[in-house]
Parts: sequence; structure tokens; C-alpha cells
Amino acid sequence: MQDKRAAPRWRLKQSEQRALLILGDLIAGYLALLVALYFWAAGDAWLQFSLEFLKTRPDTWFYFLPILWIILLVDTYDVNKAGNMQLTMRGVGVATIAAIFLYLIVYFAMPPLTLPRRGVAFFIIFVVIFTLIWRYVYVRSFQAASRSRRALIIGAGKAGSTLVNVIADKNPPPFNLIGLIDDDPEKLGSTIRDYEVLGDHTQLFDIIDQRGITDLILAISGPINHGMFQNLLMAQEQGLDISTMQEVYESLLGRVPINLLDSEWVIRSFVSHTPNGGFYRLFKRLMDLAISLVGLVFLVGLFPIIAV
Repeated sequence: MQDKRAAPRWRLKQSEQRALLILGDLIAGYLALLVALYFWAAGDAWLQFSLEFLKTRPDTWFYFLPILWIILLVDTYDVNKAGNMQLTMRGVGVATIAAIFLYLIVYFAMPPLTLPRRGVAFFIIFVVIFTLIWRYVYVRSFQAASRSRRALIIGAGKAGSTLVNVIADKNPPPFNLIGLIDDDPEKLGSTIRDYEVLGDHTQLFDIIDQRGITDLILAISGPINHGMFQNLLMAQEQGLDISTMQEVYESLLGRVPINLLDSEWVIRSFVSHTPNGGFYRLFKRLMDLAISLVGLVFLVGLFPIIAV
């Protein structure tokens, strides 16, 4: 029988997806910076777009605007939300409002004619456009990668049912869930959120071939049937990607399903697990500190006016 499985075109870890998002936003930011400098120079009465203009007109901080833009976008680097264009547009919109607000605060706090209004305005306009274009490309690629992953959950008990509910509530779906299998005869043919229990371990390879399965998710809380265990090993040898319910649950929701784990797994995970999203948390903390600092400066300047 012909193998219908297709290798997914894009299989990146969440940390790699987040790094890709940041890199794309950074490229979009510096491209916007270059275009903003060009239009800024085009309106200059003395210097056109040239090396002399780049040396004399923009201050050093102007070239760091793309870094600030990355920090403002910190809430859009949740890879489970980045695949949703509506949420992405909302996040970019919030970042745009924050950028304008921060600039206005700094602008009115500085002496007149010391900040490049035109250059910053051009940058904000073009960075929003280029970022949305890049994120649209990412979303389309994310959706294509999701459709190429065809997953089968092993186990239709409490763990499997919980994972089905999580996946069914995701928009867009993280992958194409085909169904479940379980060795309990009473569960065969039943459905969980419209996903059918397709068979038991003896039918695993028939289901893999007929349904084009690329991923298996192990969601068995108790002991694993010997035949199921052997078939899983064989499936892994054939190139199928096998992950656990705990790994998938954590990647989708950012937390571990403690009530579904045995004590041995919990202890092992705390000892050996390296926390994900360190850069994400760092950027978010920097963003919180930056906004707090700007707000504090604004209030310090506002208090004397109020006192008068």
C-alpha cells in the first residue's frame, strides 16, 4: 500500500518559531528605518539621501528604533497566538499606539526642534506596514504547516479527552487532529468533540497508512499495553514524530497538567526541564520597565505643573 504520509514542510520548535518571528520583525524594522530615512532626506532642503545625511541628521538613538519596536511587540511573540492574524493585528495595533504615546511624551518633554518628527512618523508608518506584511506571510506559512501535520492521539481516557478539548478550542488549530485510538473495547467508535476513537493498537498501522498520520501523541495515564508499546516503537522507527500529552499540552497552554501526571513524571520534569521562552519573558520585563520609567518621568514633569 502506498504511504500517504507527507513530511511536514515546517517543523520548528516553539523557541525556534519565536526566534523566527523576532528576526522577521527586526528585518521589517530596519527596512522601515531605511525607507523612513530616504523619505526624510527627500524633504531636506540641504542634504539629499546620502552618507553625509546619515551622519549628520539622525541622532544615534534613531537607529535603535527597530529594537524598541521589537520590545513593544513582546505580547505578539506567543507562538500559539502568532498564527492568528486577527490577534496579530490587534497586537501590532497596541504596539503602534504605545509607540505614538511614548514618542509624544518624549517629544513634549524635550526642547523644541530637537526631535525628528518627520523621520519618526515615517518610521512608525512603514514599520507597521512591513511588520503586517511579514506577519501575514508567517500566518499563511503557519497554517500550511498546521495542515501538513496529521496527528493521532493514543489513548481516549481522561488525558486524551483533556487534550482533545484543548486542541478543539484553539483557533487556528495547531495541527490537523484525525482522531484517537484506545485498547478499551467500550470506547471504540465513540467520539470526543466530534473526533472518533478509530480503533485499537492492532489497527494502528492501518490507520496511519489510510489517514496519512504524521504525528502520534501519547496520552495514556496508566500502564501501556505491550502490543501498543511495540507498535509505538515501530512507528517511531518508521519516522513518525511521537510526543507526549504533557509536552503538547504545555506547548499549547504554557502550563503543565499537574492533575493528569504521575509523581515520577513531575519530579523528573522539575529536575531536567529547561524553562522555555526566556527571551520572551526578558523582552516582556524590559517592556514593563520601559513603560514604568517613561510614566514616572512623565509624572515627575507633570507634578510641578499641577502644583502651580
